[in-house]
Amino acid sequence: PDHCLDPQMLSIPLDQLDEIIKNLKKHPECRRQILQMWDPTCDLGHDGKDVPCNTVAHFQVNTWGALDMTVFCRSNDIIWGCYGANVVHFSILQEYMAAKIGVPVGSYWQISDNWHAYIEVLEKTDVTEMENPYATEKVAPFPLINPNHVDKWDGQLKMFMEEPDAIGNMDPFFRHVARPIYKAWEAYQEGEGSQKYGEAFKHLANCKATDWRGACDAWILRRHQRQMGNG
Repeated sequence: PDHCLDPQMLSIPLDQLDEIIKNLKKHPECRRQILQMWDPTCDLGHDGKDVPCNTVAHFQVNTWGALDMTVFCRSNDIIWGCYGANVVHFSILQEYMAAKIGVPVGSYWQISDNWHAYIEVLEKTDVTEMENPYATEKVAPFPLINPNHVDKWDGQLKMFMEEPDAIGNMDPFFRHVARPIYKAWEAYQEGEGSQKYGEAFKHLANCKATDWRGACDAWILRRHQRQMGNG
């Protein structure tokens, strides 16, 4: 289209998320808010492995005023991609976008070509049906962003990434979820022998998000059991 041919526009870096947020705040009925992750100028024809599996995401405010998100994937590993990474980072992205736009979280849809699993990985995976821990109230979601301080969150994220121990008056998610998880990871990475697992569990006990704490406890426990089996 003609509006894409302006050389000045092509030279300006674009924050796609910020543009989508502004557009949906101004026009919540808009159906043109698309996050582009596939860059044909460098991804099309690239021989290496480092190209996006997730190509685009659509954001729409639905009839009930909540933010729906649909993610499209060119190829999707069931274990490591779909249910390992995507379910976590895209649900966080959707919650972030909804908070910044000022609407509730709606539905998350994922459409995948080549939805697959590798046999050697699948054989080691427990694929029995599991209960939904949210439905049974064994865990509960912890808000990603305090709705009273939405505008401060990006700056606090940058601060946390640069200095995770300087939490001060940060958003509760950083103080009560991200930092305990970071400290647990630090203890696991830097500790020695069986002691590092105990130290990691101690830090995770301070995590107030029961869903995150449960997932991280399970991650550490699997590695501890593996280490005990090899010991």
